Amino acid sequence: MQKVYLNLLKKESEKKEQVDSIFYGVYLKMTLSSFYEHCNNMFKKGIFDGGYDYQVVVNLNEPFERPVKLMFYPSIDKPLISKLKCRFSYVGANIFNKADRANVLIKELIPIMMTWYGGNEFLEMPSGHPLKGTQYVKVDSNRKISVSESDNATDIEVIFEDLKPLY
Repeated sequence: MQKVYLNLLKKESEKKEQVDSIFYGVYLKMTLSSFYEHCNNMFKKGIFDGGYDYQVVVNLNEPFERPVKLMFYPSIDKPLISKLKCRFSYVGANIFNKADRANVLIKELIPIMMTWYGGNEFLEMPSGHPLKGTQYVKVDSNRKISVSESDNATDIEVIFEDLKPLY
């Protein structure tokens, strides 16, 4: 599978098209000031909510079978968003309830993300972490999306990464 992934990276890196969309109007290469302004507007509309550590929280009902919480915040080491980490979990997830665990949610999330983003399929890759199981990776031009179980057993970690940053 590693060879398939490396071939995909090579093929996609040769594309001139930029694929920057993440979700809810947030995109790769967005300036931090634009991100803050956009989030403030989404807070005022009631679409975004606040979480701990400045996390942005979105409660998703559709198209999931049960309500899901999305939390995200970009990496702030560059003037533009080149990486955005987020977490998906069932609302009120309980580690002792097997139906709330990440291995259940990830089976629901991967097909939903394919409908949201289209393009190349997710590749199953080893995560290299004993608690995270399989990692799913998709690359479309400059945008890489990595999806894996977190180490807390109820969250899914998703990382959007720009493979061709401007700096």
